[in-house]
Amino acid sequence: FKDLADKKKEVSDEDILALIEEKLIDTPEVFKLQTMFVTYGNEAVPTAKVIIAGPEDQPIVAEAEGNGSVDAIYNAIDKATNEEVTLGDYSIKSVSRGKDAQGEVHVVLSQGEVAAQGRGLSTDILEASARAYIDALNKLLEKRKTYTKRDHASL
Repeated sequence: FKDLADKKKEVSDEDILALIEEKLIDTPEVFKLQTMFVTYGNEAVPTAKVIIAGPEDQPIVAEAEGNGSVDAIYNAIDKATNEEVTLGDYSIKSVSRGKDAQGEVHVVLSQGEVAAQGRGLSTDILEASARAYIDALNKLLEKRKTYTKRDHASL
């Protein structure tokens, strides 16, 4: 809440509800976004550099290009996490009003037969996109464990 209040002039009820909803589902965070840098120009190839806290909070740095800013971010996250996933869905909506509104990004990632949804929230849509992707990735890793245990149990 404090971070959001520092970014916005006014925090609305919708902002507070979105923050609460974001924390309701407790998935172990294998990966956490620490820092992100994006370079974009209409006559340049978009690039992204991410620093992600990995297992045991060790920082992982990766850089990648993409056909847009979000694609570059997602390619850098894939490189940092060493995970190959398929992006099945990506959507953005505004949670509150005004120029400093929070954006909410929903993504669906899959790996083979396992799929997971992620959600990211920020006043910066690129940051929200990265947070949603990492959220879905963490959920996917957790689901993959359960899926693997179930497969071994049926043998």
